[in-house]
Amino acid sequence: MKCPVNFRKEQIATYLTERRNLFVHCDGVVSSQYLSVCKEHPTLLKAPKLGTQLVVEPDYFQTAYRCIYEIGVKLGHVLWRKLKPNEIEAADESLLNLSFELLQTRQYELAKTILVFASETLKKHSSDQFRRIYRINLAIACKWSGDESRCRSILDAEDWSSCSDRFHLAVAVLKDQFKEAGKIMIKVGSGNELPRSAFVSWPLFKEFRKSKDFLEAYKEIFKTDFAPAAGEEAKQEPKIRKSADSMALTISNAQPSPSADLGSKSAV
Repeated sequence: MKCPVNFRKEQIATYLTERRNLFVHCDGVVSSQYLSVCKEHPTLLKAPKLGTQLVVEPDYFQTAYRCIYEIGVKLGHVLWRKLKPNEIEAADESLLNLSFELLQTRQYELAKTILVFASETLKKHSSDQFRRIYRINLAIACKWSGDESRCRSILDAEDWSSCSDRFHLAVAVLKDQFKEAGKIMIKVGSGNELPRSAFVSWPLFKEFRKSKDFLEAYKEIFKTDFAPAAGEEAKQEPKIRKSADSMALTISNAQPSPSADLGSKSAV
């Protein structure tokens, strides 16, 4: 299986390792060893002077975090699926949970990276529904990061006609077809296909929740006015769970538990 980490990420990881050595062993003071690594990869950054004391700035920390996260997730899942092929469903659930957490915390660029890996780099999934959920979650990450055209192209590339109403609801919401989404929401909510918590907290409904169509549908389903959860936009509710039901789009047709989220676990 081809390694999913590109050369630039490997270069950055090398720098992180060398920078870590500086902090641990040299109090951040630039050494000749560190400079030799900089010379091997001169396009990545400007080499500091020998003896300069480096600090961890916010931009560096964020770059380091994203790089380590991406490499860890990608290599972990490649090895998991290679060594334990009978656990592919558990691996899919794990990857969905990770992407859901990224969407909930608004780490959209990192979410896009992970979801492209999940839906394009990985060629085998435990079911086509998992792959479709990855695509929906990728569309969500694109939409909320401002890449509306990519969001639309992802949705238009799929045939959703044979999918459940949960998928149809997600597609309508992401295309800003709120009137149609309101009708599907009533159907899905009245049939107990989604718990109330999904409508309150899922990233999919971030803007839809502000619309008249959502408010009217919510009231028809639950016989009460919608009340946003405290801090809902800053800290989305559901905790990370192990079930595929807590995905943006639930996998099974069974009624999800009251605590489950569609999620990006399915970000929807």
